[in-house]
Amino acid sequence: MKKLYSIAISIILLLGVGHTLMTLVLYTTFSADMLWFAGTGLALICLGLLNVIALRTELCWVFLIVILANVIATLYLTAVSIAVPEIQAYLATVAAGMMAVTSILTWLQNKNTAAHALS
Repeated sequence: MKKLYSIAISIILLLGVGHTLMTLVLYTTFSADMLWFAGTGLALICLGLLNVIALRTELCWVFLIVILANVIATLYLTAVSIAVPEIQAYLATVAAGMMAVTSILTWLQNKNTAAHALS
């Protein structure tokens, strides 16, 4: 499960970096639109980094915050995919959904492993 989780995290991070770098190509002048576009890429990078932290810890509260962030991101990106029907929006939605599901399953696995170790 952690392998699939890592793949989803990598996809989100790559999309975030790509989206942020594309800002320099698509926008030649400093504007609010440029900042919103770059901000979306930066948000994807932050989401990916949050998940890297969750993957490397077994703290319950960290996982719960990251799971919430993943669910919110999946819902948001679903709306983005409807408003902007492009392949990168669909890919980000699928990757965020994968991260949401795999983060939940990883948390449950860690929780069960910790409970089993205590008994």
